[in-house]
Amino acid sequence: MADSTRALVSAILAFSTLLVTAALWRHPVALIVLVFAVGIGIFFLRPTRPSLVVYAVGFVFGPTAEVLGIHAGAWRYSTNDFLGIPIWLPFVWGNAALFIQNTGEFATSVLSPRRRRDAVPQVPSQASPTERERV
Repeated sequence: MADSTRALVSAILAFSTLLVTAALWRHPVALIVLVFAVGIGIFFLRPTRPSLVVYAVGFVFGPTAEVLGIHAGAWRYSTNDFLGIPIWLPFVWGNAALFIQNTGEFATSVLSPRRRRDAVPQVPSQASPTERERV
């Protein structure tokens, strides 16, 4: 799959995470199942061990930051199932982390100077010094 297609699918899945959350926040079990399914879809765009770590970091540290903000009085949720946050929130943060990773990798592939170097024809290694000078 081309990087641009992968980036588009990742964005659509990330947006669907937001839509599902907005529609089903009052039904936490259904929301967790659907958001986790979307997360699996995002993961399979780049199924690597680092992606699992990225999901886990988002799953843990996103909600942790929210808990700190809530306990500092910055905001609150209308459903505060666990430490002031909704029980489904870690799954949303996990998806967000994967989306950010995919977006970063896409940006790197688009902006990388290596892509420009790849467009320059390469001289075969068997060429003699005079043949390399002609190319």
